[in-house]
Amino acid sequence: TPLTAMAVWGGPAGYLVTATLVLVAGAVAEPRIGPLRTAALLVGTQVAGTLAATAVIAAGARAGGAWAGELAGQVAVGAAPGAVGLLLAVSHRLSALWRRRIRLVLLVGVVVLVAYSGELTDCLLFAAATTGLAAGPLVLRGAADRRAAAPSRAEG
Repeated sequence: TPLTAMAVWGGPAGYLVTATLVLVAGAVAEPRIGPLRTAALLVGTQVAGTLAATAVIAAGARAGGAWAGELAGQVAVGAAPGAVGLLLAVSHRLSALWRRRIRLVLLVGVVVLVAYSGELTDCLLFAAATTGLAAGPLVLRGAADRRAAAPSRAEG
């Protein structure tokens, strides 16, 4: 299930990458939004992103899509989608410069993964990322730092 998949992280490399993502996301989110909202967003973006991705994949497989049919037979585990969704959600509360950096790196990263690798885990990351991006303003209303900072020191 989407929730129990968070507890299994697959091989040592998967464990290392996922543990790093969860620790970084938690370290960024917890001081800004508190432990309960951090946990809720981690689990919420994992579950919502996984359900959204599997629904789209299942619809594509039923429609006869070859790529979706291949994805429908794969299994994915790990909390990386939840961590990416959490980071993108909490980016709503960061300064403009850090918000831009995090969103650019994570969104471009997951789009590149889907475009070049196209595995189920990549699609889950993309769905959780977009879920987190949408959930940030909805769940973390107010207190967003909306100062328009110069993109670089030279432009300031």
